[in-house]
Amino acid sequence: MRVSFLVPVYNTDPAILVLCVNSVLKAANDYHEVILVDDATDRDDTKAFLQRCKDADLDNLQILHNRENAGVSFSLNAAATSASGEFLSPVDHDDVVVSQALDVGISNATCLTT
Repeated sequence: MRVSFLVPVYNTDPAILVLCVNSVLKAANDYHEVILVDDATDRDDTKAFLQRCKDADLDNLQILHNRENAGVSFSLNAAATSASGEFLSPVDHDDVVVSQALDVGISNATCLTT
């Protein structure tokens, strides 16, 4: 089962965002996907971080951009529309995802769907 991690971003300090994104990418482990949604960030250092993510050109990482600041719900819906995973996992921009928790969650979800 593939999980799509949905991460809305708005003016997040890159020092915090790097922890979040790295933890999600580690949990994704090249199989699951990560979708970052720039909610019209106007902070230059956050924009630069998102550009570095885009420049990394990872197959399982998408960067979406809202034309104007539309809020968390709009950003999550945009990410969900673009997602290809069977499960959607919203992640706040300041969260850290633990790989073992993902494994347990998928295992439990599999039990519920069979």
